[in-house]
Amino acid sequence: MKTKNLSTTKITLILIGLMASLLLSALDSTIVGTAMKKMVNDLQGMEYYAWPFTIYMLCATIITPVSGGLADIFGRKPIFIVGILTFLTGSALCGMSQSMIQLIVFRGIQGIGGGILVTSVFTVVADLFPPAKRGKYMGMVASMYGLSSIIGPLLGGLIIDNLSWRWIFYINIPVGIFAVAIIAFIMPNFKSEGRKNSVDYTGTFAMILALVPMLLAFSWGGKNYSWLSVQIIGMFIFSFIMLAIFVYCESKAQNPIIPLSFFRNRSISVTLVVAFLTNGIMFASIMYIPYFAQGIIGTSATTSGSITMPMMLGLLLASSSTGVLISKTGKSKIFVFVAFALMTIGTGLLSTMSADTPYFKVIFYMIILGLGIGINMPIANTNIQNSVPQRQIGAATSTVQFFRNIGSTIG
Repeated sequence: MKTKNLSTTKITLILIGLMASLLLSALDSTIVGTAMKKMVNDLQGMEYYAWPFTIYMLCATIITPVSGGLADIFGRKPIFIVGILTFLTGSALCGMSQSMIQLIVFRGIQGIGGGILVTSVFTVVADLFPPAKRGKYMGMVASMYGLSSIIGPLLGGLIIDNLSWRWIFYINIPVGIFAVAIIAFIMPNFKSEGRKNSVDYTGTFAMILALVPMLLAFSWGGKNYSWLSVQIIGMFIFSFIMLAIFVYCESKAQNPIIPLSFFRNRSISVTLVVAFLTNGIMFASIMYIPYFAQGIIGTSATTSGSITMPMMLGLLLASSSTGVLISKTGKSKIFVFVAFALMTIGTGLLSTMSADTPYFKVIFYMIILGLGIGINMPIANTNIQNSVPQRQIGAATSTVQFFRNIGSTIG
């Protein structure tokens, strides 16, 4: 896992490829929300409105820990390339969808690619840089979430107002081709040393059976079915049983996809909670604020897409700055406290909004929330990667992303 033979130019190009890859996935998460109303009307499937979001997050969440373990076994490059190509295939198929059922299925393919892609990006950052420098570059790469959230809704609105909604998927293709070319021709095939070459099939199967009903229950609860309905309670019970079986399988596995030792480490456990809460709050805000603008204020798609810009500018600034500060000081605990304080204040203020709230107040509230979210973005990956041996970097990074995805879905 040595990078001393890589020139500064190659490292820079790899970083650009990583940032383009993450932007690809993050942009898709924000741009689709603005276009959903038009897509549903065109494909005549209002009853399936939530499914393109649900299936994407479901597939991304399931594949995330699996891809991290496979990357530790077979190397980062092949898994990374498979992720990008799967994402691009799903994007092209989504753009050609002729019905909501087709769109839902193809979004699932996109989700598989997106889950692999995001995990691969943060794992490779850990491969490229030593622990003392990871914070800086993790913040730089994580800032793509903020950038995508600034340009995504706005770009989505512009496309919907001026072109076909299908172009929100087609624009992924040139960015993806650029990213996969860099990864394929410049990036070495980083591979963890000392990792057993056995795949945890039993644990993977048990995890899928635990996750699918749980995530569906959170997606359907209060909408398709009552929270106290037999369907929702039954799914939660089944999920809990399969989770217990999954834990048992992982305790016996030679090469577990999520090592149980992670949860016995206090630093890792706290990091996973931070990742879960941060993404839950971020995605709830990204989905709610444009909806509020269109549904309550009555703005156009383009205007509603730009309304999250203040929050994401704060996120972008805070994420980049925090990564640099962590690299310089080597401390992250104080940043977590500051981040959650800002997030609590920001969400509390946003909850007081009404149709009469002045626009400058909305901007101020969103900046506060964005700063809090941005501070936490680089912390999770840096903390967990610095807490595990090199051979578990892929599994550790995928576990953080796994908790992020669950937080996003529930949020």
